[in-house]
Amino acid sequence: MKVNDGMTRRGFIKLAAVASGILLTQLNFIKRAYAYISVKAERTRGTYDQDAAMALRKSRDNPEIQQI
Repeated sequence: MKVNDGMTRRGFIKLAAVASGILLTQLNFIKRAYAYISVKAERTRGTYDQDAAMALRKSRDNPEIQQI
């Protein structure tokens, strides 16, 4: 077995700690982005579902608006 003289144990542990920190940070960003996208999709779906259920979908067809 050949020993790698360029990497010490301390260097390896530092490298592993930095890589783990970067990985965990990126996973947190991905989790937040996914949550934002899913919340945004739910809001959009709710708006369109509510709009589809309304009898008057256009403001220009609303009699109250036409009186103004």
